[in-house]
Amino acid sequence: MSSGTPEDWLPGALPTDPSTAEVLESWLAGPRSGIFNATYHDFRGADLSGGSFVEAWLSNSNLRHISLARADFYRAHFEYADLSGSVLAGSDLARANFDNATLTDANLSGTDLSGASVYGATATRTLFAGAALNGASFLQSDLRGGSLASAIVHQTSLNALFDEHTNFNGLRGTAFGPCKVETRNGLVTLEGSDLENWLLSHGAHVTILQPKRRKKDGAVGAAAQQSPIDVQPVAARNIPEIDLQTSAIHVDLPHSQVNRWIQQFGSGPERLIEVDVRNAPSTQALIHAISPGAGTLSEAIARVPAKALLFTKVEQLGVKNRPVLVELLHALPAALTARETNNAPLHIGLVDLSSDKADAILAELRSAPSDDVEEPITVFDYPTMP
Repeated sequence: MSSGTPEDWLPGALPTDPSTAEVLESWLAGPRSGIFNATYHDFRGADLSGGSFVEAWLSNSNLRHISLARADFYRAHFEYADLSGSVLAGSDLARANFDNATLTDANLSGTDLSGASVYGATATRTLFAGAALNGASFLQSDLRGGSLASAIVHQTSLNALFDEHTNFNGLRGTAFGPCKVETRNGLVTLEGSDLENWLLSHGAHVTILQPKRRKKDGAVGAAAQQSPIDVQPVAARNIPEIDLQTSAIHVDLPHSQVNRWIQQFGSGPERLIEVDVRNAPSTQALIHAISPGAGTLSEAIARVPAKALLFTKVEQLGVKNRPVLVELLHALPAALTARETNNAPLHIGLVDLSSDKADAILAELRSAPSDDVEEPITVFDYPTMP
């Protein structure tokens, strides 16, 4: 699905920031069939209500106190965006990504958030009243003081932080826990029947489901698995040894360790491959750089004959072409799972990242598709090192 908005639609007001207004006007002057890409922009003062911004990229942007009501943001990207005090009431936000966004005092009443990812977001005093939250995930988000009154949930992850002031009256459906609740006596964790009864006492009628996970033999088990990755923080004095029997992703791999990899693996197509991604103009170009002839990123990674794959200048790719970087990150867990199944483990290093961008990388890996990930892929999160 591509972005597009009716030819006769115009914003109620342009952003006061001249450069952002220019980006918006330039897109509106075109055929309106391409994806609207405006990351790291300041939209304050704008009125975008009623517009269609399907799959738009608004990550890291300032969207504070503006109107985005009754708009179409299907599969739009709001990662790390600030939407404090903004009005999105009645908008289509299905499968949108709000990971690490700030939604304080925002109004999302009556929205469709089906399948949306709201990981690590700050959503205090945020209104989700009457919203469709089917399949949405609020993993590790802060929803204290907000309202989920009369909202609908279906297999929704409520693994978030609430408090006694959160309005659950009329909330109904099915959901996964556990959740944390801030009470007068401190922070408590509720799950299963305890969570179900607590919600009932606050006016909700929600059945708490037992999470499922897929085992390696293909059977379905009862242990919860919320993410396709298992993040292991790395201490500067305790660098992990390379286990050649299993796959892993190494986020913000320092150059001192890159040299160590080269010494351990050697160089050459069957040992270690290095791909400079900074100037990849498209996903297809990146695929060709990894494995010429492959059709998808997953296939390209599966074809790599080496035991180690280094992606360098990763942060620069995020600045120049963030959609390509996100597509790469979302492909990694499933691709490494396929290699594990074929007894061809691979270590992937993501190099040249600042600490804040490393956090963004981890967030994208957490939100990667998990349907084909049998066991979470180990991700080593390195500290700042030379």
